[in-house]
This record gives sequence, C-alpha cells and structure tokens, in this order.
Amino acid sequence: MKETPNRIPIERIAVALIIGMLGFRLIYAAFSELAPDEAYYWQWSRRLALSYFDQGPGHAYLIRLGTTLFGNTPLGIRFVGACLAAGTGWLAFLTARRWLGDRAAFLTVILLTVAPLLLVGGIIATYDNPQIFFWTAGLYAVTVTVQNNRESGWYIV
Repeated sequence: MKETPNRIPIERIAVALIIGMLGFRLIYAAFSELAPDEAYYWQWSRRLALSYFDQGPGHAYLIRLGTTLFGNTPLGIRFVGACLAAGTGWLAFLTARRWLGDRAAFLTVILLTVAPLLLVGGIIATYDNPQIFFWTAGLYAVTVTVQNNRESGWYIV
C-alpha cells in the first residue's frame, strides 16, 4: 500500500489566509486616512447613546472598544471591524465545510477575501461589517442547530 505524502490541511491554509488578511487590514487601517463616514461614526463613539439619527448604537460601541485599546487613531477606529471581518471569514469557512466539505469551504474563504465589499468593508469602519459578521454567525448557528437536530440551538439563533 502506498503512503500518501503529508499535506497541509485546508483548515490551516484557510486560517493562514484569514490571519494574513487580518494583518494586511490592520496595517492598511493604521496608515490610511479616515473616510468621512468613519469620522462621523467615530464622533458617535465619543458620545455614546442608545440611538443615533440614522443608525442604532452597536457600531459606535464597537468603535469605542477599538479606540479604548488603540486610542483615537485610524487603527483604533478600524480595529474591531477588521477583527470582525476575520471572524466572518472563519464562520463562513465553518459553515461551508459543514454543508459542502473542505474544498468548498476553502473556496468560500478565497471568494470572501477578494470580494470588493468585504475586502474594503474589512478595512473601513462602517456599520456593514458588524452586520455581515452577525448574519454569518447566525447562519452558522442555524447550520449547527439543523445538522445536530438541537431544538435548544434556536435560542442561540
């Protein structure tokens, strides 16, 4: 019987790609100027409230978390959004792997990496990034709930 050569598991490659993109996003975030919308949302985070004129408060609280860690800098304003983009990639990988297998999961990460909305949205601090992350988390929760036939999983969803 022939021995198959050792191959790097697709999961490790996907994780390396996600971490590499996170690094790129954080470096770019640290050294680029804020867009006008980002400055607007940053102002929200400086005066936290339960609601704002055109959005809910979640995005302001996430920016506040980033600026608490890294100060009132472009990196601080964008940090949590970049981390959420990495989380979106990982949750999408896990979801696709459960439904379609390793190869499809890896292709999902590749497509998320090059999709313009997610590529730019993972750097610029807009309210789209948290929404995409939490929708992806919800999709993963539905996947686990349905595939494991757990009624209690619907509470998480």
